[in-house]
Amino acid sequence: MIDLTIRRVRPGQEQRLRDWFAEVQGPRRAEAEATLIEEGIDHETAALIDTGDGLLLVYAMQSEDFERARKVAYASTLPIDEEHRANLRACLLPFDDADLDVVLDLQPG
Repeated sequence: MIDLTIRRVRPGQEQRLRDWFAEVQGPRRAEAEATLIEEGIDHETAALIDTGDGLLLVYAMQSEDFERARKVAYASTLPIDEEHRANLRACLLPFDDADLDVVLDLQPG
């Protein structure tokens, strides 16, 4: 199963967000991968899209059990998880369900 999140990036926070993801993917990669294993996440990817009206962060994760993954992630006191939550709170605007219009969601079987 894939979980897709799309959030607007706060004006002026693009570089902080890019720097954080570079740190996670670079020198702290082993730490980040360990948290994915703990959460039961098989794959995680993030991309920035410049809409002309600002940036969107598109964040996708794959897991068999997102309920469990979320519980583990939110309860984590590991430094990388706490920093991840803090950076995303600082860099992303609050989510508004009205902004999301899922037009296709298929799963065979």
